[in-house]
Amino acid sequence: MPGEFEGKIVVISGASRGIGRGIALAFARAGAQTVLASSSEQNLTAAAKIIAAEGPQPFTVAGDLRTLAACEQL
Repeated sequence: MPGEFEGKIVVISGASRGIGRGIALAFARAGAQTVLASSSEQNLTAAAKIIAAEGPQPFTVAGDLRTLAACEQL
């Protein structure tokens, strides 16, 4: 799968841990530019460091996507 998603942008919510982080990592390894969204800024920062080591530096958006403000930020 390496390079399969080069030039693509992938947005992942719940990306700071668990399945979301695993999905983001897989896309990054495949060359995608990832946009990570999560309500926990601390966990998001940690996940971004892990993902950046395997692929392009991810963009991060910390916020509760149940709110309009966070959705607009994303």
